[in-house]
Amino acid sequence: MFCYLFFLFVAAAFTLSPINAVEQTEDVDGAIPSYAETAEVFFPELQEVLTRVEGKAPLLQEENEKVNEATANRIVADSKRGFRISVGLNGHSLHEDRPNTNYNQQYRFMASAYVHKPLYHWGALQSESQIAEIEEKSSSASYEDLLNKLSDRIRSDYLSLILSTYGMNLAQRSLKLVQSNADGVAERLRLGLVTELALSEAKTAVLQQRIKLAEVERKLNQSKLIFIEETGFDGNLSLSMTNSFIEFSENHAFAQNLPLDTGVISSIGLEAIGRAIEMENNHIVIAESGLRPKLNVVGGFYQDRVDLHDSTSSIERNNVIVGLEANWSFFDSSYSRGKKRTALARKRRYEMQLDRETRRLRMEVKNLRDHLITLGRIIESSRQLVDAAEDRFEKSQIEFDGNRITPEIFFTYRLALDQSRLSLLTSVANYLNVRSQYMYILGADSE
Repeated sequence: MFCYLFFLFVAAAFTLSPINAVEQTEDVDGAIPSYAETAEVFFPELQEVLTRVEGKAPLLQEENEKVNEATANRIVADSKRGFRISVGLNGHSLHEDRPNTNYNQQYRFMASAYVHKPLYHWGALQSESQIAEIEEKSSSASYEDLLNKLSDRIRSDYLSLILSTYGMNLAQRSLKLVQSNADGVAERLRLGLVTELALSEAKTAVLQQRIKLAEVERKLNQSKLIFIEETGFDGNLSLSMTNSFIEFSENHAFAQNLPLDTGVISSIGLEAIGRAIEMENNHIVIAESGLRPKLNVVGGFYQDRVDLHDSTSSIERNNVIVGLEANWSFFDSSYSRGKKRTALARKRRYEMQLDRETRRLRMEVKNLRDHLITLGRIIESSRQLVDAAEDRFEKSQIEFDGNRITPEIFFTYRLALDQSRLSLLTSVANYLNVRSQYMYILGADSE
């Protein structure tokens, strides 16, 4: 009878301290709006990680250097259309041995300066600048896309860490329960109510639960290290389940009032293909200018020394030149024509790819929307499963109190209840991850 009272006390303790509110939970300041469906709304710690990720994540720092490189390349391309000024100073020792004159040696210093400015190249230089500018925009867009994808992955990984921590807490509670079961079986054995086999099975269950808990802790610690490395977060992760997220999971109307596809799809892939088409248009301009005359403005100042006609002496001259320079390539063995055909072929290929990618994204939007609706139904079914598990557990507790079921069966119902609650939170986390992808493609506000 003592062991039954002991188990009744344990069951009452768990009932008074429900698993759906893990110890040391913290509420989000302020009420959570019904339309809020982003993880950081419920976890301030995640919001802090996302706020600091841009200056901390190693991947973003590397991508930022690509943006700096593209900016430098754009500056180089723009410089080809500007002035080029060069100056020079020549100093030498001149030794002259002229016929019928004395040997002469003197030091000479001569200066020079030149200016060069492209005047008209049929738009080729302008196209090179535009290509470099497009590449700069592509690098910036790639950075923003990486930031968005990394933020989504951080949300997903953080929710996984939260659920793993929650599951570890459940495993710890289960370990306490099986340990209590083993202690009760030992007491019942002392009273002669059970056999040695029952005690051996109870001890085996304790060992199995300890092994399971150790493995969960190992995987959780490994996931924490990877999360910290990817985000560059230098704080301490608390990973506490919040009451607001649990309430959100239990009461929110999921997959309701989802944004519709209005025909506007936001995708870094579509934008990249559009920029590639624009770049090929500029490559066509460059190729067409290959066999056309190019005009440049030139100017210069230089010093030289010439001999006089009626004397053995010489004079130094200061020369200034200003004029136009024309360069015209008449034949290049079909190089320019080949470049143009290559650019035209790439342009047509990118246009086909753009149509195909647009159709694929339309289909992905539909699939994601259907997925969200399905997840909404799964969440609703999971809620009903939790209610059913709670009802079974309450009935099993009554049966256990009346000595009509064994502690092992009572423990099984308790585990089923814990697993149903964990499955519900996991389904909600999956919903938030899919919804983030859906909103990103539609270019809508994720909140």
